[in-house]
Amino acid sequence: MTSGKPISKELIQKIREEVHKDKSKYQVSKKINLDRTTVYKYTKDLPNKYKRKPYISGKPLELLKQMIEKVYVYKEGNRNALRSLQKHFPSIRRSQYKNKSIYYLQDKNLEALQENYNF
Repeated sequence: MTSGKPISKELIQKIREEVHKDKSKYQVSKKINLDRTTVYKYTKDLPNKYKRKPYISGKPLELLKQMIEKVYVYKEGNRNALRSLQKHFPSIRRSQYKNKSIYYLQDKNLEALQENYNF
């Protein structure tokens, strides 16, 4: 791999053409024998071949399942996971009562309060 040397405009053009041909930036770096950071540097403005869609997994997924089954979820150490869920689902709301935070789906707020505080 080349290192530290300036690369020509022709090579930059070749890198960009390869990425436009639906090759991954990593594949292009291997094919042209350049460090992958060099390829990324000259193709920052081009989209990646593999673009991940947002997904929910791990702790946020478990909390979402619990929220659907039980109507609400306590904060209790789950603040980051619950905040990330709120990004995906703006209808998730938070209420606080007697220094306890509960998270629930917006259309289930009365039900969550009744179950949680036995009104």
